[in-house]
Amino acid sequence: MTHPPMLSVSTDRLWPREFRQLLLSIVIVTFASLADAQALSPSELPKVLKELPRAGSMCRRDAPETAALLASGEVASEADLGCVRSPADVQAEWHPSTSVLFDLRSRAKYEQFHVEGAISSNEAELLAKPYWRDKNVVLMGGGTDDLQLAMVCGRLKRKGYRHVVVMQGGALGLVRDGASLRGVADRLSDLVRLTAPEAWYLGRQPQVLVLAGADRSEFLKDMRHVRPLPAVHEQDLKKALSAYVSVDKKTPRTPMAVVLLTSKELGDEALLKLQKAVSPTPLLIYPGSYADYTREIAKQNAVWKSHERGPKKTACLG
Repeated sequence: MTHPPMLSVSTDRLWPREFRQLLLSIVIVTFASLADAQALSPSELPKVLKELPRAGSMCRRDAPETAALLASGEVASEADLGCVRSPADVQAEWHPSTSVLFDLRSRAKYEQFHVEGAISSNEAELLAKPYWRDKNVVLMGGGTDDLQLAMVCGRLKRKGYRHVVVMQGGALGLVRDGASLRGVADRLSDLVRLTAPEAWYLGRQPQVLVLAGADRSEFLKDMRHVRPLPAVHEQDLKKALSAYVSVDKKTPRTPMAVVLLTSKELGDEALLKLQKAVSPTPLLIYPGSYADYTREIAKQNAVWKSHERGPKKTACLG
């Protein structure tokens, strides 16, 4: 049995060569695009897109400066030191009908413990809500960030806030003074502890008194404004603070914070005595080793330099 011959038709007659080549190119490109789309998840942007600054962020003059300051070690020259008030002064100036306390710590820290009536907020929210501008506004942080809050205070004033102050010592000062708090507060030893970047940043600020215990004399050669402390004792702290305050008799100055560099183990009872010796100025402790300090700072410097070498931002207009 023979099969009928199959009908053969030349494709060259139905589809010109040029058209077939064009069609093949379209098919190849389409399949390649689909493959790329399936391989690239929404969170995986090309490197060039990842490095572009977010729209609207490059020209904001009121953006938070804490991260950049910690990375660069820049002196907080824009801090409005006149904003800072002791807890006692804040209490004396408090008027329930016109005063409001804003807790600028993280929401998690606020939920853990806070002052009754305090409002959890941040700088961006305060700038976006002009109806607070006529109130007597009090800002508080954790106690290690008073300089940053003094800068926030200055920016709020420039945006129209009539009366805004920073409660010195923040949450640390409240725990030190035995204030009534909602929730379970951190231990004093946890509240006063500084990380290496924080210690480095504060050590560069002329508004901060930095003291090195006898076991931390190696810091004296690498950190500006560091002074030796003969012994970690209340009387020695008082003497060091008095010497700092009386440097210029015409214009007495008080430090924003006292930073103590020591490896000595200090319990909450001993810490409380030391805190009382310099109150209302918060006493902060860096207990880490010199090796940990220099290792962390080298890492911070490397990160900052990599940012400096990154894509240039468009210059702000006006």
